[in-house]
Amino acid sequence: MRVRAIVGSVCLIGLSSSISGGATPHDRSLANFHSPSANIRCAINAQRVVCVSIDPARAVRIVAGKKADRRAFLELSAGSVLKYGQTTTLGRFSCASSSAGMKCRDRTTGHAFRISRLSTALLPKRAAPAGGGTTPPGGGCNPNYSGACIPNSPTDLDCGDISARGFRVVGTDVYNFDGDGNGIACESI
Repeated sequence: MRVRAIVGSVCLIGLSSSISGGATPHDRSLANFHSPSANIRCAINAQRVVCVSIDPARAVRIVAGKKADRRAFLELSAGSVLKYGQTTTLGRFSCASSSAGMKCRDRTTGHAFRISRLSTALLPKRAAPAGGGTTPPGGGCNPNYSGACIPNSPTDLDCGDISARGFRVVGTDVYNFDGDGNGIACESI
């Protein structure tokens, strides 16, 4: 089984490319990136996103239109660094890097996962994408943030889920928007 994972990873590495936003629905080329700690590595394209934790060895993925699932560990090339607090989007998929781990979501279905050194979590499907910068109907703004109306959400949010950028954390950073801990959330995407 380990040989298959290594052979599969060689195929993935051969297809890797730099991160870009211009994916077509049939784009099979992969963009590889990793967390600043280099422990989390991911590959993303128009059909799927897969991330691995090097130590301990584990993997999760989302295939377009399906739920996130845990996978057997496979080797992925490191690719570019996705700094804490940054998000990358390719087609329907979005991944946000934070010191708490990497969170990736299928923005069309809402299926998501989070992977870190400590654990992997398959996150519940979100009913509808959250806005940012406007008052959400009936939900109000989260008091932990200033400079943008961040909705009170029963599910986890990341910077790719909202349009607001560069707002301040004035309380507890409940959504881990400020990955570098400097008090400014969702600085870049």
